[in-house]
Amino acid sequence: MTGKADIRKWDKRRNKEISRSVRDSKPKELLSSNTIVPTYSHQISDLNMNTFDIINLDRIVFATEEGAGDTIAITETGIEAIATGAASYGMKLQIPVNQVFQFYMGSVEKININTSSIILNGVTKINDNYLEMDAITAPAVTSASVRRLYVDSADNHLKIRTDASTPIDLEVGGSSGANVTLSNLTDPTAINEDLNMLNNLITFDTDKDTNIYSSGDDNLQVTVGGNTKLQMSNTQILFAADVTFFSGYSNLILGANTITFTSSTQQITSLADGLKYIVPAGDSHEFTVAGDNQLTIGETAITMTDNLVMSDNDISGIKFLTLNNYATSSSVDGTIYAADVSGVRHVYVRTAGTTKDLTDIGTASGGATTALDNLTTTNVINHLYLHPLIPKV
Repeated sequence: MTGKADIRKWDKRRNKEISRSVRDSKPKELLSSNTIVPTYSHQISDLNMNTFDIINLDRIVFATEEGAGDTIAITETGIEAIATGAASYGMKLQIPVNQVFQFYMGSVEKININTSSIILNGVTKINDNYLEMDAITAPAVTSASVRRLYVDSADNHLKIRTDASTPIDLEVGGSSGANVTLSNLTDPTAINEDLNMLNNLITFDTDKDTNIYSSGDDNLQVTVGGNTKLQMSNTQILFAADVTFFSGYSNLILGANTITFTSSTQQITSLADGLKYIVPAGDSHEFTVAGDNQLTIGETAITMTDNLVMSDNDISGIKFLTLNNYATSSSVDGTIYAADVSGVRHVYVRTAGTTKDLTDIGTASGGATTALDNLTTTNVINHLYLHPLIPKV
C-alpha cells in the first residue's frame, strides 16, 4: 500500500506489539471467555476473538486518519481502510490466492469472484449507463452452449465468439452476422431480404475489373477485365464480343423475334411463314462458303459464282437470263453457255455430243445459219420467203 506502511504513530505500533505479547502469554481460558468487558472507551491493542463471534454489533467504523492500520498481507483474509499518505481512498477486501469471494442472498449465491472469473448469478442491469470493453485478441472458440462477447484487437469490432471457426462481427453484418466479405457463411446460405446493391458492383476478382453492375434503372451490364461485354435493358441485349457456343451441346437461340445487327437497318426477322432478311439500300446479302462468296443478292441483281444445280427441278418465271463469257467450251451434254467470238458473245448448246451455236437461229431451232450452208436433208416446217435479189454486176 502506497505510503501507508511508512506513516505510523509510534504508540500504535507499540500497543500492537504489547497486545500480541499479552495474547500469547495469557491462559487460553481467559482468552476464550464468553464475555469481554472493556475497561476503556478506546481499545489500545488488538482484539482477538479466538474464533468467537461479535454479535449485536451496530456498525464498524474504520479509521481513516494518517497512520491508521497495517497493510493486510496477501496470505491473510480481511478488510481494511486504505489510504495514500494522509488521504483515505477506499476499502480493501483481501483473500489469499486461489480462494473466492462469495455473496449470498439466503441460500442462493449471487456473486462469485474467483481467480479466473466473476460469476453473476442473476440479471445484470446497467441503468442509464453503458458497458465499456477494451480490445483483446480473439478468444478461443466456445462450446455449443456458450457465447463470448468481446472487442477484437485485429479490427476493433465488437464480435461474438461461438463454437464456429469464424466469429460473428456485430458491426458490419447486421442481424445475420455476415461480415464484409461474407467469409463466415456456410453452404447453403439463405438471404431472406432483397439485396439492393445501390449502383455498387458485384465483383469476382481482387482488382474488381470483372463484375456485374447496374448503371441506372432497368440497366445491367457485365464487365470482364475492365471491358463491358454485355449490356441488358428492358428493350434489348447488346453484346460487345463474339458469342461462341460450346461444342458438343445442342445450342439454340430460342424465342428471338428480331435479330438486329450493328446497323439498325440490318435485321433477321421471324415471320409467321418464314424468315425475312433486311438490308438497307446499297447493301447486299452475301453467302460465303470456305471463304468464297458463292451468292450475292444485291439491290438490282443476284450473282452466283458457282454452278446452279437444280437436280430435277425447274427454273420458271425468268424474264431475262444473262450469261457471262465462258472461256472454255463445255463437253457436257445439256449445257448452255456463252463465249465471246471476236468481241461478240455467242450462246451455245451442247447436245447429243455436238455443240450448237444459237447466235444465228432463224425461226426454227435447228441451228441453221443465215447462208443455209450447214444443212443436210432438211424438212421445212414453215413458209419459205424468197426475197428478190439484186443481180450481181
